[in-house]
Amino acid sequence: MLRCSAALLTFAATALALSSGDLTVKLSAVSPVVASIDDIILTAVVSNPTSEDIKFVKFGSVLDELPTKSFNVRKGDEAVTFSGVEIIPALDIDAAFITIPAGGSIAVNHTVAASYAFEAAGTGVFTFETSVNLQVADGPDSELAHFVLESTSVDVEVTDDVAKRSVFPDDDESEVGLRTSTPVCDNATRRNFLAAALKEARAVAGGAATNIKQSPNSARFKTYFNDASRNDIWYNFDRVAGDLASSGNRGLHCKDRAGGLCAGGGVGAYVRLVTSGNNIISSEAYFCDWFFGTKDLKAICNGTNFPQTRVNVMLHELTHAVFRSTDTVYGCPGSRGLSSANKKKNADNYTCFALHNYLANTC
Repeated sequence: MLRCSAALLTFAATALALSSGDLTVKLSAVSPVVASIDDIILTAVVSNPTSEDIKFVKFGSVLDELPTKSFNVRKGDEAVTFSGVEIIPALDIDAAFITIPAGGSIAVNHTVAASYAFEAAGTGVFTFETSVNLQVADGPDSELAHFVLESTSVDVEVTDDVAKRSVFPDDDESEVGLRTSTPVCDNATRRNFLAAALKEARAVAGGAATNIKQSPNSARFKTYFNDASRNDIWYNFDRVAGDLASSGNRGLHCKDRAGGLCAGGGVGAYVRLVTSGNNIISSEAYFCDWFFGTKDLKAICNGTNFPQTRVNVMLHELTHAVFRSTDTVYGCPGSRGLSSANKKKNADNYTCFALHNYLANTC
């Protein structure tokens, strides 16, 4: 991947004035017909014809070559399930961003064999459509601006090998731990930090669930979930708060796994799911070094931004692990601007609702 380590730029007026036609993305496949999913190589070229450098969050978009959800994939009319990795970025680290220079372009190559459930779909023609959501850095301490690209797509036919691939080659997907959410760490300080973050996340999720029951028509609910089923959103929060076996089993790891994603920089934490069809078999969460410098829940009452707290990171990752939330956008402003369908499944709609509820009712 091409990276830029330029200092964080402030260009709020330019960024917020962007329209969907101001940036372009071209998507191509090295070959339109391949024998194996290992041979699917997609190249996305994002061009910035404006007169300003523009800095984007790179994860979960066509700017990211990690096994995050860069594309929506379908075979015919059927969606192909995403089976990669869900992350939360460390937004105060420059490595979480990528800059497209004024008048320039950035090209990113993608391999996707382990990121989607091709085996369940079978051989045939797959359509890869670019994820249209990008987020613009709008200054060192400000929220992210949400920008929507015009989508583009490309077809690739796979004639033979669609066997399931693992994101990490040494995975043993037959092993399912007999635990709910359990810190796994040989460092007592970090293990306690994970346990405290888990306790905070469960508490604010429980507070959110209670608020939905007590105030089902609140303005806050409508802001983050529109007219979604109150029972559905309540149930999602309740499963995180209860941390029962029915919500899945996972280790909360204080060390990155071998060949993991922390070393690349800019990743705060990530969840790796093992799925079968639409069911989560198991999930493991890995917390990078950055996470252990975040602040506790009470810091929110003193004005600390949500992304700089451990509860935000933990709750975000648990929504992925428990009910397969997505990362359509990061942050509260972008979450508020999503469609009803995306609000119901976007991770930060849950974290923002829960933490705003805590801020309003507990601080």
